[in-house]
Amino acid sequence: MQVADRVEQRRFVGREFLLYLWFESELFDGTLDAGGREIGLFLGGELTLTLGKERTRISGVRPSMSAEAREALLAGKLPESAGLELTLGERELRCVLHADRLALARLTLPPKDDEAEAPPAAATPPRPPRRKRRRESSPDEDAREAEAELEERHLLIDERMSLAAEVEDVVEALYRRFLALRLGPAWDAAVLPALRAFAAGTPPDADEYLRTLERARDAKPPGRGARRRQRDS
Repeated sequence: MQVADRVEQRRFVGREFLLYLWFESELFDGTLDAGGREIGLFLGGELTLTLGKERTRISGVRPSMSAEAREALLAGKLPESAGLELTLGERELRCVLHADRLALARLTLPPKDDEAEAPPAAATPPRPPRRKRRRESSPDEDAREAEAELEERHLLIDERMSLAAEVEDVVEALYRRFLALRLGPAWDAAVLPALRAFAAGTPPDADEYLRTLERARDAKPPGRGARRRQRDS
């Protein structure tokens, strides 16, 4: 089998992951566990669902809560991409997750503190200040100012790169949690029925869903003798 064929056959995993995020974000009011860290997550801005060549695109503040999104789920469509609104501590970020490639795009980071706290523009422009005679600076002073400005830019770039890496770590932690469920007994016993009920517009109770998950995780697989008796019966 060619690599392209293997990739094509596994696209559904990313779409199931995005559907799982959609389901749990609404079930738990936007509060999820990302590797032991509590984060905020909602689907917002845009949502694309597909089934074969059929495609549904929805835009809005909460496109995942629209009637059109529910109808697309009932028709068998799965989310191909969606906007994510993340809250990490006191920081709010936005990005788009492409399910087929598990790739993040259009990451919008919080503004700088001076930008966020900047006062609104006055209704009338203030009177311009008097011009002051410009003091000529020495070459050494100009060099120090340029160096300080360059260092400030580097610090800002480093901070934003670190924040982007943090978002990737959070999504990776959510994906690991999803895979542990997807490959374990809890998927068929608890998650899949809950997803079907969610798609039909009747999501389960959050506490009951968690109890079902715990029971499925604690259940031991039948031994060889039990499996043999099941086959013989």
